[in-house]
Amino acid sequence: MEIGTYKDDVIVPMKGNEIKSLYATPENFKDHYVELIGRVFTAPEFVDDGVSIQMWADIEKSENNTIVHIMDKDFDVKQDDYVHIVGKVGDAFEGENAFGGTILAPTIIAKEYEVLSYQDALMPTLKKIDVNETQTQYGYSVTLQKIEFAEKETRVYLKVDNQGSDTFNVYSFNAKITQSGKQFEEQDNWDAEYPKIQSDLLVGNSTEGIIAFPKLNDGAFTVIIDASSENWDEDIKPYTFNIQG
Repeated sequence: MEIGTYKDDVIVPMKGNEIKSLYATPENFKDHYVELIGRVFTAPEFVDDGVSIQMWADIEKSENNTIVHIMDKDFDVKQDDYVHIVGKVGDAFEGENAFGGTILAPTIIAKEYEVLSYQDALMPTLKKIDVNETQTQYGYSVTLQKIEFAEKETRVYLKVDNQGSDTFNVYSFNAKITQSGKQFEEQDNWDAEYPKIQSDLLVGNSTEGIIAFPKLNDGAFTVIIDASSENWDEDIKPYTFNIQG
């Protein structure tokens, strides 16, 4: 089966240099099949038989303008959504941008389509460790639920529960990972919008969230969660989790 074809529900998508060529000369790839992940950068246009979107297929660089027609008027998609599509290349689109420059973009008639989370689109999990270890001091519990490893980041999933005597303070920017003599701190990722643990947690409440760190090497490492309570008589040590990797 040739690259870029679709037969008997089996996709052989274009990839590598063919994808690059698609955006240079989209007219040469009409009727080829392609699989793409992109980010919608304009408001979708809804019509009677479906919806049309414009998306960047190179999300990180905001490049590879792609026009996608989805024949499903009930498909719930919005500007800034991440979308995974599989479809057939149609006629090339030629237009003009706001600065008077020429736009040449492929059009795709989508056969399969779904909205993705930021994580699934840009930072998919390559490896996961289920930890589910809880440490408690003075009634203040920190649970390291799991750790996910992606190409460019490491995600630590935490649950914090305050059954102690006073407000419990946990700040993600104080969290650390140590590995092979190196120390790693929280890595801001504003686009991801990961749920954050709440700080200054009142008695009887709990919170869950994700702290993103830089990519780690293979091997053992230690996650250290620094915390305190507002009861100054309580000497709370850092919550320390040793992970084998």
